[in-house]
Amino acid sequence: MKVVPLAEAVRAREAARGEGRKVAVANGAFDLLHVGHVRYLQGAKDLTSGGLLVVGVNTDRSVRASKGPGRPVVPQEERAEIVAALGCVDLVVLFDETDAAALLTALRPDLHVKGTDYSEASVPEGEVVARLGGRTAIAGDPKDHSTTDVLSRIRGGSRDATVRIAEEAGARVVSRPFDDFARQHEFARSEARGTCILSLDADERASDDLARTARPALERGAAAYALPFRNHFRGVWLRHGGFHPDFHLRLFRKDLCRYDLTRPVHEKLIVQGAVERLEAPILHFTCSSLAQCLAKMERYGERAAWSLFAQGRRGQAWEVAFRPLWRFVRGYFLRGGFLDGAAGAAMAWARAYEAYARYARLWELSQFPESRGDALR
Repeated sequence: MKVVPLAEAVRAREAARGEGRKVAVANGAFDLLHVGHVRYLQGAKDLTSGGLLVVGVNTDRSVRASKGPGRPVVPQEERAEIVAALGCVDLVVLFDETDAAALLTALRPDLHVKGTDYSEASVPEGEVVARLGGRTAIAGDPKDHSTTDVLSRIRGGSRDATVRIAEEAGARVVSRPFDDFARQHEFARSEARGTCILSLDADERASDDLARTARPALERGAAAYALPFRNHFRGVWLRHGGFHPDFHLRLFRKDLCRYDLTRPVHEKLIVQGAVERLEAPILHFTCSSLAQCLAKMERYGERAAWSLFAQGRRGQAWEVAFRPLWRFVRGYFLRGGFLDGAAGAAMAWARAYEAYARYARLWELSQFPESRGDALR
């Protein structure tokens, strides 16, 4: 096993020294491994002339602290495993600091190797390495590759098959870097070429009834129509717990509606004119698994907490304790979520978890300024 605790890496260093081999340390986040990473690590290994290369991989917490919310994309255990799979890497150690000084002090390498975005004089830990009797070296190709560049291309559009399917169906596809749901929807509304819009997310489908009734309804002259959602989770169409009837404004006239940009998570449509209801549903396949559902609740909680914080709200103990509990009681007991069986219970707790994530994170943002570089997801 190449991914080891720091103490085991120290023992490996002593063994290598006893055999007369050089020891080198390289370090980084290695989020979305690309060819620049590979060339850097291969260069570091070459500098040891057959010696030991130990790679320090930043933990998720330290990546968020240095690169901001939304990073890393890949969790620390998987990043470490991917780096360890490279033939040039001998050992991988996770470390929790934003710089490598403590790691280098423990390992005392002959070489500390950094990539070509540094010079030997600009490496932050250079003085630490020199004090320990080692030296700093630079390896890898010119800085023509970066995870940030890769992410800008991914986040400019969908990461699943949505874009391909839309293009194959003849749709015009327009990309925009994601910042929040309200601005993404408003951008889509402004780009639409028709006079009327049916807004669907990638996990939603227009029912046959909606396909038949949408166009005649638009001729009646209302500015917007509220459509019922049928929410599906793990083989069950949820009919209770606040999931049915579950109306949303999704069919509307472009010139009479716009999205409220102060609602970054659960977007709200501002309508100038009459609003009517249709009974033809949108089919919502909300989550394919419990893991996906909980991750989604954390993302919603994170964004909602930041929105409240920006509005001047500060987290209170009673909100952290009671709002999640009330969310569960309301959905599961008062709105009959128990009638949907285990799926109803799971979704009631999922909604309660979103409330917990929201208000616990708001409390953390309020009380601990250093946590503002972290992110739940």
